Amino acid sequence: MRGTIKDDVGSLVEEVVASEADVVLATVYLFNRDVVLRALRRIEALRPECEVLLGGPEFLGDNERFLRQEDCVSAVFRGEGEAALPRILLSLADRAQWRNIPGLCWVGEGDQYRDNGIAQVDGETWSRLPPPTSSAFFDWSKPFVQLETARGCPHRCTFCTSCRSSLRWLGLDRARSVLHEARRRGVREIRVLDRTFNAVPGTAVDRLRLFLDEFGDLRFHLEIHPAFLTDAIRDTLASAPAGRLHLEVGLQTTHPGALAACGRAGTPEVIWEGLRFLCACRNLDVHVDLLGGLPQLPLDHLLHDLAEISRLRPEEIQLEILKVLPGTPVAQDAAEHGLVYAPDPPYEALRTPEMSVSDLRAVAYLSRIVDCYYNHPILQPAVVAAVEEYPDFYVRFLAFLQCETDPGVAPGLERRALLLHRYLTALSPDLAGLVEYGWMLAGLSPDKGPGKARRWRGGIPDNAVSAMGCDSYRDGRGRVWLLERRGVRDWFVFDRSLDLSRPVAVYQLEK
Repeated sequence: MRGTIKDDVGSLVEEVVASEADVVLATVYLFNRDVVLRALRRIEALRPECEVLLGGPEFLGDNERFLRQEDCVSAVFRGEGEAALPRILLSLADRAQWRNIPGLCWVGEGDQYRDNGIAQVDGETWSRLPPPTSSAFFDWSKPFVQLETARGCPHRCTFCTSCRSSLRWLGLDRARSVLHEARRRGVREIRVLDRTFNAVPGTAVDRLRLFLDEFGDLRFHLEIHPAFLTDAIRDTLASAPAGRLHLEVGLQTTHPGALAACGRAGTPEVIWEGLRFLCACRNLDVHVDLLGGLPQLPLDHLLHDLAEISRLRPEEIQLEILKVLPGTPVAQDAAEHGLVYAPDPPYEALRTPEMSVSDLRAVAYLSRIVDCYYNHPILQPAVVAAVEEYPDFYVRFLAFLQCETDPGVAPGLERRALLLHRYLTALSPDLAGLVEYGWMLAGLSPDKGPGKARRWRGGIPDNAVSAMGCDSYRDGRGRVWLLERRGVRDWFVFDRSLDLSRPVAVYQLEK
């Protein structure tokens, strides 16, 4: 059976109990932990004879306390379970065999906790296992397919659950077969799960060429480290057709002390140079990750990184607070770093010697601001222009929002645009005008907009320059609105036969 965190727990329980299952297995991670455990406790109450076995990232740390608290769970598994799962299922009637299964943790006879370490599937065994897509239970209803071409990571980022696992590869033929099947079934988006796609640059180029040369009709999501961009990788990325590669760029931080404390590879200079290259490639869809709450990272440097990234104009920025995940070195060394974090999911950092509780709360608000304002394509130009003119824009805008609304709540687009316009009006008419322009591009109501837009009767002036869309609406076809901004006039043409809400053409004329 399948379920999500949005499903009703009672319905999940009903389905399991109706199946008269003898064994229930589940993968547990920080976002589904609460839902899974609520369901399992109810299943145990209704069907106490059922064995429950759990695995997943939640069990990479010490599992004794969990197993003693959750009586409904028979055992948990730490690590990679493909090779071990059959052995576990075959030994349910003889738990004496459990002592020989790497990664298994349970409370055995005499109430004694047993811990068999961590399991890792070697490369040869992994390559012989059938891909998940070959299973009769694989869910092909989603619009994307996840693909592993490598497992593990050679880097030692202490906040990552893969920092202690060796790097193993699958052959290109294996990836090719999965991609052919995905294409045959109509899937057009592939999310590559490799922790650092370009960890070994030569191999990364081979896989990129496979994706681009043989599967140019598919779109690939990759996680890229900006410090490992050889000339060959750069040339391959730059040659990719527009829209085919979505790159999740793990910048995280450029603070030298934080990089060293977290075991993160790369120097600030190399990281920035790599990110500048990626953002300059307009054929790539670049999303940049930034982390607050890292050991030795002060708030002012995080804000500096955020402003510098904004100036490079990636499609999206994801600002998050460090999650101190079970089993990671940063969790084990938290006291040494002076790091205080939440004891329950999502285990977010609460305080560091460099960031107070208030600082990290501000980071949480800034994360929402970045997502609501920078990451919206209509508002992004105004935000970028504001950052370029005022490097402390984000902090100042947060202070404004705290006086106007709850910055932790995401308002609707109209409300967002009006708040940003009100703030920018006090700074510069030119910045405020970018919000007015974005309002019209978004197809929001001109009558409710922050600008002085009005209906235009007649044709577009001959000396107006086409700024967007087809240059064939100068005769006044469609509904035309004129927006007066400082130094420029914009004519927005709406044609409902082509688009119900957004303009199909824009013309501009400098005053």
